[in-house]
Amino acid sequence: MFQATFKRNCSWKSRWQNKNIPTGQVSEEVKTFLAALPKVVDALTTSASCYGSPQFTKRYKELIEFTVLKEHRFRPPILLDAYKALELPQNFSKEKWELVVMFAWSLELTQTAMVVQDDTWEQQESRWNEVCWHKMPNVGLIAINDSNLLYESAFAIVKKYFSGLPEYTSLVELLHYMNLVTSIGQSMDWECRQNGKPIYESFNMDLYREIARRKGGTAIVEGPFMGALA
Repeated sequence: MFQATFKRNCSWKSRWQNKNIPTGQVSEEVKTFLAALPKVVDALTTSASCYGSPQFTKRYKELIEFTVLKEHRFRPPILLDAYKALELPQNFSKEKWELVVMFAWSLELTQTAMVVQDDTWEQQESRWNEVCWHKMPNVGLIAINDSNLLYESAFAIVKKYFSGLPEYTSLVELLHYMNLVTSIGQSMDWECRQNGKPIYESFNMDLYREIARRKGGTAIVEGPFMGALA
């Protein structure tokens, strides 16, 4: 049942091609980002952590491909555009560009982990007109653990491609910082509810802006720019 539903919803090539976006309007940055997905999936599913666990590895691949391929990709283009604008021409190289793309995937995995967790807590039915991961057959609350897998996957990618480079520590610290700030925003969001219902008495525009800055601004704008500067 899961496999049949997954195949209908999760062929990453068909999901991208089925978007109502003319090919000419897809930026080169997004194309570059998407083209690296097989490399990301391979790096994660062939790691030592997956050795000897073919059933888990298969599901792990399904989790990654289903959750990260969403229409609203704000972070990768910001990071890639910022890097191109900030890097000195004489320092730009194909090898460095490929590393930037890999870190863009680390950012995307981190944010995807938070989205999966948020959707599960709030029992959302869909996100961006697609069924939420926890609503897929045989997933349910396992999605909480899946969000942890996605989060740790971001660090696995950074370790694989940056562990021998001077930027490694800064990039790891950036991922931790983004998760901490986003988690604080999530906590503030939940404090505005009681038994799942909004508490309007304690809500105001200042609180709204602070929650939005932490839950959205850090992940969508601040994180990608800091990654480009690392």
